Amino acid sequence: MAGGTYLLQIPWELDAIGGVSQVVRNLAVALRTSHEQRAAILIADWNAAHLQQSTHTLAHAGEVDLYRYRLRAPLANDAVIRSALSFGAAAPATMSTLRELLARLDAQAVNVHYPGENAWVWVAMKRLGMLRAPLLLSFHGQDIAGIEQAVGRQRSVWNDLLRSADALVFCSTALQERLIRSVPHCSVPRFVVYNGCDPESIRAAAAQHDSPRPPAAGRRYLLSLGTFERKKGHDVLIDAFASMASRHVDLDLVIAGRSADQECIDGLRLQIAAHGLGERVRLLMDVPHGPAMRLLRDSALLAMPSRIEPFGIVALEAAALARPVVVSDACGVCEAIPADMLMRFRSGEAAALAERISDMLGRPDRGQAAAERLQAFVVANLTWRAAAARYRELVEEVTRR
Repeated sequence: MAGGTYLLQIPWELDAIGGVSQVVRNLAVALRTSHEQRAAILIADWNAAHLQQSTHTLAHAGEVDLYRYRLRAPLANDAVIRSALSFGAAAPATMSTLRELLARLDAQAVNVHYPGENAWVWVAMKRLGMLRAPLLLSFHGQDIAGIEQAVGRQRSVWNDLLRSADALVFCSTALQERLIRSVPHCSVPRFVVYNGCDPESIRAAAAQHDSPRPPAAGRRYLLSLGTFERKKGHDVLIDAFASMASRHVDLDLVIAGRSADQECIDGLRLQIAAHGLGERVRLLMDVPHGPAMRLLRDSALLAMPSRIEPFGIVALEAAALARPVVVSDACGVCEAIPADMLMRFRSGEAAALAERISDMLGRPDRGQAAAERLQAFVVANLTWRAAAARYRELVEEVTRR
């Protein structure tokens, strides 16, 4: 893909806590620094009634052009007719604005991450000849749920959107299979591109930031990093910790993540109190990425107890910092990494998780050796540079079709 601009779209701000923001931000960095590819980012911002342009500073990559614009969905659950009429009335101006943007950028690809129904505007533009660049839809996990739950006209909109794209991209094979079960007759080319990491920037972030929870003298802590929601399995980890706490009196547990589900957080607090672990378990809310990396660097090990996890970028971040990882077999990252580098357990089984953690803590040399093998593997195979190269290859492949 020579020249031109690779346009990435995301439904929220780039500094939002969460994996999807990291993916888009780091792909933009890798495209610019490793592949000398111009990149721009479009934020689907409902408050931007007119196209707004600014710049965003990317780590080690200067500034990237950032655009905000309102993109309407053709249907909405609570107002089907009204939303359809609003979409139709706004469509000519919206498509004209986007066509001018594509021409200004000389866009070589439009890559929508975490797509919603508002991505259908690109389908309309393709059919009218206003979008000639390949349209890629990249799925990361919870975005699939909207498709699985869609019925009636919304199901038709999703089917149309999926079948009109030039390629569908997934962060794991398991996530791809979920979509296939939901839309079994979709013949659009499908690809898996594993997420990556930037080991140097992760180590720099860990060194530059203070920990939001410095360990007390003589104490260690287990760490889990993930949004506070049931699928992350934090309750399983708390039960596991409770079963082993008396055998590891110098050990605490820290869980840090985005505070998405207050009911989940309240339930975890009740669970901690019921186990009598109030002094040894800490829940940290909305920790920014830099301080989170410091937490990870200083931890005894990372636990990933997810019930559902399309990938799990934090495992790669742990690898960059040479921290051992205990991971449930529900995590998509298990596809990408050899079995001897991650200590795995069956999802949902607290006893098995406690056993794996105790084994790792009891044989620290073995755990550190696995962490160093993991680090070498990730540096060689699972970087953002490798992910960006794969995306460029996909664009070239679908362009040739």
